[in-house]
Amino acid sequence: MSTTAPEPAVTTGPVDANNNVNPEQTVQTAPTNQPDAAPTANHPQTGPAVNGEPKSDPKEPGADKAPISPQTGPAATQASSTTAPNPSAVPVASGAEAVQPSTTPTPPSVPAPISQPAVVNKLGPILCINPNKAVFSTAGGISKHLMINKSTDRLAIKIRSSNNFFFRVNPVYSFLDCQSVNELEVIRLAGGGAKQDKLQLIYVVCTDTDTDATKLFGLRAKVRSVILPITTTV
Repeated sequence: MSTTAPEPAVTTGPVDANNNVNPEQTVQTAPTNQPDAAPTANHPQTGPAVNGEPKSDPKEPGADKAPISPQTGPAATQASSTTAPNPSAVPVASGAEAVQPSTTPTPPSVPAPISQPAVVNKLGPILCINPNKAVFSTAGGISKHLMINKSTDRLAIKIRSSNNFFFRVNPVYSFLDCQSVNELEVIRLAGGGAKQDKLQLIYVVCTDTDTDATKLFGLRAKVRSVILPITTTV
């Protein structure tokens, strides 16, 4: 194997009057027989150089071809243009009308009934007082009232006073038949000062065989009452 020696560089440039080359404007011409350039980064050298050329690994067929991107290749284009079959779709024969699946209409929901408040049968006044208030002076006096039974039952009546020192009533205990009227007399003694008092008329339903009203107002008696306010002025 023969090796050609590299030619020396030739220096050219402007020459002065004494045929001397100006070194500041000297241009060197590279020799023609120089070895090949070093391998580039795209061809890494993996073995010793042969005949001045680097040895590279053998490439697989088709390695020089750029890889096809899955987004831009023909297979991807075909896959994107093809719609996936709908598993719920029902195939329809040619010339036949598409049959829609039958759906049963949902009946409207019935709202829950609104709970109504319990209606309490409020009883009307059974025992009434007329007039419904009494007025006295400190000099004392008498006030008469009517006790009226508006029910269909016989009543036993008991009267209590908030001031037993100045007030007397007649009767304290009494019976009052249905749809009947009885007189109540309220007596105030002289003395004292201006004050607000009251009488409480307690009554209970009784029978025609009851004769002693004092025995009908026990702890288990279902009693009701009416208030008679009393005003004493100077």
